[in-house]
Amino acid sequence: MSYFDCYLVPIPTAKLDAYKLFSQRMAKVYREYGALRVIDCILDPETTDGTQFHAEGAQADVQGAELRGFNAAAATREGETVILSWTEWPSKDPRDDLLPRVLADPRVQPEDGEKAIFEGARLVAGGGGRLRDGIHLLAAIGRQRGEAPTVSRASAIGYAAKVLKKSCVQQLEGDGVRPTIEAAF
Repeated sequence: MSYFDCYLVPIPTAKLDAYKLFSQRMAKVYREYGALRVIDCILDPETTDGTQFHAEGAQADVQGAELRGFNAAAATREGETVILSWTEWPSKDPRDDLLPRVLADPRVQPEDGEKAIFEGARLVAGGGGRLRDGIHLLAAIGRQRGEAPTVSRASAIGYAAKVLKKSCVQQLEGDGVRPTIEAAF
């Protein structure tokens, strides 16, 4: 099962272009050592307080307490945003074996004269295994119905985002695949 290293990186918005170049360089090295994917997401400024991610009942349960968002978790300062990043490995064992080699590789070290893009001491990090993946849910639904849907990850994500009804039939499109899957939720 996949294993993920996850990071919250508080970064000055003025340094986002430098971060993109840094991240591309790091991703190349990580993939050479066996990482399956390296994903960087930038915080949407419209989702910074966390309230829109809590159901009404959950909001009532906190009774006026401040709901935390990524900015609070990463302790951003004025002029900063958050990068949510994760690296997917085939499983924990190869990750445990390969990550020290990645971190020892000279290509992940700062280049001579390179200024820090973010404060490493403020990076929030952790690792863990996958709990759920929407693609596996779609495949299970298809098998249960005697179908064998083939969908891309992008199609599955798009599908999952739209299917928040009791019963629906959704036409998936993406990567040239056009399966129709009926799902009841």
